[in-house]
Amino acid sequence: MPNFSRVGAHHGSLVFSDRGLWGLTAIMLAALYYRYYSLVMLVTLVVIVWLLSRAWAKFVLQGVVFSERISVGEVFPLDPIKIEISVGNRSPLPILWLELERFFSSDGGKVEEESPFRLEKDGAEISRLGWIFWHQNSTHEYRISFKRRGYYRFGTAKLRSGDPFAFFFSEITVKVLPEVIVYPHFLPAERFALNRRDPLGNKADRNFLFTDPLFIIGLRDYHESDPLRRVNWKASARFQSLKSNIWEGKAANRSYIFLETGSLNAQHWSKEKEELAWEVLVSATATIAAAMTGKNQEWGFFTDIMAQSEDPKSYFISPSTSSPSGHLFQLLATLACLKRSAFRIRPSSLLNGAIIPLGVTLIVLSAASEPELHESLNTIAHRQRVVWMQLEPANEYEGVCEQIQLIPGWEDDPSLRELLGLNPAGEFSEGMPKRGSGL
Repeated sequence: MPNFSRVGAHHGSLVFSDRGLWGLTAIMLAALYYRYYSLVMLVTLVVIVWLLSRAWAKFVLQGVVFSERISVGEVFPLDPIKIEISVGNRSPLPILWLELERFFSSDGGKVEEESPFRLEKDGAEISRLGWIFWHQNSTHEYRISFKRRGYYRFGTAKLRSGDPFAFFFSEITVKVLPEVIVYPHFLPAERFALNRRDPLGNKADRNFLFTDPLFIIGLRDYHESDPLRRVNWKASARFQSLKSNIWEGKAANRSYIFLETGSLNAQHWSKEKEELAWEVLVSATATIAAAMTGKNQEWGFFTDIMAQSEDPKSYFISPSTSSPSGHLFQLLATLACLKRSAFRIRPSSLLNGAIIPLGVTLIVLSAASEPELHESLNTIAHRQRVVWMQLEPANEYEGVCEQIQLIPGWEDDPSLRELLGLNPAGEFSEGMPKRGSGL
């Protein structure tokens, strides 16, 4: 239900405020005392206008029905989103003027030029929606885009209207339900220092995820767990016992992406550098996953961030072969809402507890090299190929298969900060609402 605020003076606040009413009363009493009847009639007329205008402003918005719909709930950065505003008047009083006041996030919300929002006041966008007569609806459309990944709530909006003379106004706060998930940016491929051979996973894999029934490479005795479609009936008749086909396995690139945040939390970097490093790591994760999806590689994802502070479980996405594009968008939605947290799982517990098959390539994304992370990776290097990608590698450890500097010169590149939708170093917006909370 709308939340009604008290009626306030809009124009002519000196005369039509509460103090102005007491002033008019004093003038009327003085005019009666000195028998200035023409002044009494004038003041009486002003008081009648005051009462009617105030009553109109009080009840004009009580029959308003407000709704807002968006064309899509998940988008890539800078993709415009069409938003439709619908305002209905169920009151017997016509709405002769109506304003909608909204706040848009300073983290990237940008209203396009064709929107009805024209005025700016104290960081808010104000739209003049015109007039709405009784039992009529008014629909308006505008477009908005976001340049930074995240989970955005539209929050609340204010509708403002009043009497025909605009002497008084009243406001209602309406709840706005639309929510938008903005995916991470994809980084340009030339920015990655992937000069090693097959850094995103082995092409030869001895552990087949699936087999092809069109290619039969042999026979074996039937097992009770075998499906009937595996039974070779001709061979079973010839050998006088049930025989099952051995299908040829298909080798596939299989990798797991591990987004590690402990090394970033351990660095004594400035706030701007930490923010940039975190966004680069998230976008690099999305870029690598998209590259592997484009090459029909199978991949999974996990991180050391706890899904909930009271539940020691991390975000984990298993490999999928049924819907590669849907698998990628699942990761993009997770990364869009992912936020750094002080609650994390230690690398030793995470890597030992994660269900990672033998022979799978483990791609580790971290801010810097840490001894604790190196020890954990060294314990699994004998059963997995490890590719350790770091923003600022400090040490060249032995035992880890490959160590790669992820993006050389990432800190001193202003175009990278602009691409990720970050404010220039040292510049912060004030007085604007922040993004909605992440997962």
